[in-house]
Amino acid sequence: MSVAFLLAAVALSFSAALVFRLRCEGFGCTGVGIAWMAWLAVYVPVFVLGTVLRSALPKATPARLAVSIGLVVLAMLGVGLGCYWLLHNAS
Repeated sequence: MSVAFLLAAVALSFSAALVFRLRCEGFGCTGVGIAWMAWLAVYVPVFVLGTVLRSALPKATPARLAVSIGLVVLAMLGVGLGCYWLLHNAS
């Protein structure tokens, strides 16, 4: 299960980079907004799964360390993207 979480974390990181590079189409940014909403709809369950998985794994195991690193990366990614959004969209 921890391998699936780590693969999902890597996939979310790469997909965030791809969606971040999307540009608005001619009539507005609806497509980009939908892409970010879809990304967030996957991000939240994966983050919750990682949190539950980390608490279920025994301490001082390599799997728990790997899941902890994955959670830190996901948290930094989410906070960073959230701050970027706030800074560029706040009126």
